[in-house]
Amino acid sequence: MNRITFENISPNQYLEILDLYRQEGWTNYIEDANYIKDMINKSTYTIGAYQDEKLVGYIRGFSDDYSIHFIQDLIMKESHKRNGIGSLLIKTACERYKKVRKTVLLSEEDAQEFYISCGFKHLYEGACFIKSM
Repeated sequence: MNRITFENISPNQYLEILDLYRQEGWTNYIEDANYIKDMINKSTYTIGAYQDEKLVGYIRGFSDDYSIHFIQDLIMKESHKRNGIGSLLIKTACERYKKVRKTVLLSEEDAQEFYISCGFKHLYEGACFIKSM
C-alpha cells in the first residue's frame, strides 16, 4: 500500500467528501452539496486520509478544548478498511484533544468492536440521551 497522508480538509474540498459519502452509501448527507460545505465549515476539525492524492477516509468532530471532544463522523472507503487508517484517524483527532475530559461518539452496532479496539468503552454508567430531529 502506498503511503497515507493526513491533511485538514477545507470547505472547498466538499466534493471529495460528497463523493466518499456517495461511494459508501451514507445517503443522509448527499442531497445538498451546500449542507456538506456547512458541515465541514462548522466542525472544529475535519481530517482527511489521502493515498495517491485521493481521499480514502476522513474524520470530523467538535470540541470545546476543555471538557468534551465529540467525534461526529469517521468514514473509510471499503477498500481501505481494516488496515489501520481509521485507527490512525481516531488517534490523530484524539491527540489534538488529549487534555479534554471525555471523547464521545455514537456508532452503528457493526462498528462497535472497532471502537472498542481503539480504546472506547460502552457507556454503562450515568445516562445517555439522544433526540433525533
